Order: sequence, then structure tokens, then C-alpha cells
Amino acid sequence: MKLHKVYILKIFGIFFLFGNLNPFAYAPINFTKPHDPNFRMTSWPIKGKNKREIVKIGNTLEFGSTKKSRNYNRDSVNLLSLYQDKQSSLAMLLQAQPGSAIYNLKNSIEDAYTTPNTDNNRGSFKVNGKFEGIDYSLYSQFNFDFESIPGKFDFTAYLPVRSLKIKDVQWIDQTKSYNAADLEVKRVLTNDIATVVKNLGDLDIGSWSKTGFGDLELILRWYNDFPKYKSTLKNVRLGFRTGLILPTSPEIDVNKSFSMPLGNDGAFAFPIAASLDLSFKYKFRFGVDLEMIKVFDITKVYRLKSDSNQTDFLLLNKGMVRRSFGNQWTFNMYAGAEHFFHGLSAKLNYQYGTNGEDTLQVHDLNFNQDIANTAQSFMEWNYHNLIFNLSYDFYKDFPNAKIKPQLSLFYKYPLIGRRTIMASTFGGVLAFNF
Repeated sequence: MKLHKVYILKIFGIFFLFGNLNPFAYAPINFTKPHDPNFRMTSWPIKGKNKREIVKIGNTLEFGSTKKSRNYNRDSVNLLSLYQDKQSSLAMLLQAQPGSAIYNLKNSIEDAYTTPNTDNNRGSFKVNGKFEGIDYSLYSQFNFDFESIPGKFDFTAYLPVRSLKIKDVQWIDQTKSYNAADLEVKRVLTNDIATVVKNLGDLDIGSWSKTGFGDLELILRWYNDFPKYKSTLKNVRLGFRTGLILPTSPEIDVNKSFSMPLGNDGAFAFPIAASLDLSFKYKFRFGVDLEMIKVFDITKVYRLKSDSNQTDFLLLNKGMVRRSFGNQWTFNMYAGAEHFFHGLSAKLNYQYGTNGEDTLQVHDLNFNQDIANTAQSFMEWNYHNLIFNLSYDFYKDFPNAKIKPQLSLFYKYPLIGRRTIMASTFGGVLAFNF
């Protein structure tokens, strides 16, 4: 069975036709999804006493923390400045419903909007905080094949557990005391902003944490080897995978400013991917992997902007919307050496991930759809990572054992990103083959 170069190019080209980067579900952090190929352990060489493993049970772990993020210009900023440099308490009162408490408060400080604002800081806040995250996943993989179908298959179920925190949150008032309007804003609004937003919109702007199950992932993979009898290239492996991601995780708490979903925020998702792995002499390996995840629409209540000048962490009003998620794309490219010393392997991987812009269809007449869609938290976000990986297979050390372990350790170095919390992370995989 021959593998043609044109055929490979056509396969990868399908992905760019299947989805697009216009109209994020996952939290905007550079953590790795449970089924990502960087967590995949190498297969045993099938020779001698080694046979293909039938069942693999594994654990994956990734953890990291940071006080920094990347904003829309890709600049490194304080963690909670990823959407706007400052949060505006004056803008949050705009376009309120007549007769409401928000409307009455705005009218009581009308001078704050008309009196010259020398440094444009009146009513604004710098917001600082620290992110901490732990991702753990338990997975079970079943390997099989069919005599009538070339190649091999595996089916894997991933059950993730996530713990995310935004802690040590500080709202630093930027309002000066230049005139009476400044003093009035400080007195009725910014001196106790947490109480004000709680009373006006039932909004909690303090620290947030959540631990729970992520989305259950069911992944089917097919791959086939095409041996090459050349002096340099020894084998070409072509692979495909698809599956279903089920919404088993807690969703965003719209009453907490810094709440993040532990999965796709209650939506089903459909992944599809293709991979190409090349094996060369001297155990050198090179490969690429391209994945697209289609997240299906949901209808639910979100915090919405009622004025285009409002900032994402100070939104007092909620409304029903239909949310069309942008496609999630992940590209991995690696080079490494496999089993170059007994069961030891090493790999350097470049990873690019992007979540396309979401589109909101507003079902509430109190909101303007175009204005609601200007929220930065629904815009495209992306990240670039370098991942250093060392793994060890014990297939040679325990040739007669019924259970053979595999161990992998990695360090992820964030390069650059947009609207993303960029953490340096550590982690690994411990798997047992039966």
C-alpha cells in the first residue's frame, strides 16, 4: 500500500475547509487538553516477546501558576488586564433601564460624566491577581484492529478533573482627588466598589476558585505504518482521530466576574484531527498534528454589555443569548529521538492553539446585539508554546511482566499569545500497559 505525497496534502487541506476561525469555549489558558498528542505515550516495538498492548490505563497531570497574561496586542500585562488595561465603574452605569437602581446612581453623579477628567482615570481600576491551575486526567485506552481494514485502532475515554483559581484579587482605584466630581465618585462608587456591584447587579468581583470534573472525552484513533526502505527515511505513519466531547463539567458562574468554565461551558463538541509521523535512521522522529474541535451552540444567560465603553469585569446586566462558538484549532510539530537509550525518548514540541471568535445572538430586547458582541471575552484568543518532554518505556526492563509501566515528564514554556493567561507548566504521564 503506497502513500502518496499529494494524498497527504489533500487530507490536511480538508481541515482548513471544514472549519473557520470566525464565529471560545475553553477557559483562556494555555493548558493542554487531555487527549492532546503531547500526552500520548509511544507504542512498544512489536518484536520478540513484545506484543501490542491491549489495554492502557494512564494518568496525566499538568499544573502551573502565573501573575501575567497576554492582552489583545500580545503584550505581557498583569493577569487581569488581558481584556482591558483598566476597568471602568462609570461606564458600567451607562444605558441603564430608566427607574432602576443603576439608572438612579448614574443620575446622582452626573457631574462625573460632564466635569473634565484630566487624566481619564476617574472611576477606573487596575485589577491584579494570581492564577493557579491543576489538570488531572484518568484515561483508559483499548487497542484493536480488523483483518479487513489496514492499520490499527484505539479507543480512549478521558475523565479530567480540573482545579482553577483566580486568587489575591486587588482592585486598585485610579481616581484622583482633583475636584468635587472626583471626590463624589470616590464616596459613592469606588471606595467600596465590591459592595456597590453586589447590590446593583449581584456581581462578585473577588477571588474565585472551582474544582470539579472536566468534560468527558471519547476519542477513536486510526493509524497505519508505511515502511520505507531508504537510507534515511524508515517509516511514515499516517493517523486520524475523531470522537465526542460530552459536557460533564461545571459551567461559568455568571455572578462571579472571574469565573471560568472547566470545559466547554455546557456544550457538546466534535473533534477531528490528522497526524503525520516520520521515522528516520538513528531513531530520529519528526511529526505534525492538526486538530479542529467544533463546539455546538448553546442558549443560556450571560453578562452582557449595554454600552460599547463598558469593560468585561464590570457588567451589571444579564440577558439570554444563543452562543455560537468559534472553532478550536491546535497545531503540534515535534522533533525528537525515540528509544535512543533503552526505553528513553526525548522530544521538543512547538504548539499553537487558537479559539475563534464567538458570536452572540441576543434574545433580550434590553440589549443591542452589536454592542453585546464587542465584549473582549468573546473574541479570538491564542497561544504559542514550547514543550520539552522526556519519557521512559519499561518494555525492555520487564520483558516477561504482564503489566508494563511508562513514564513521561514535561515542561511547557509559553512563548506568546493573545487574550490568554500564559503559565509555565509542569506535568507528566504515568501509564500501565496490559
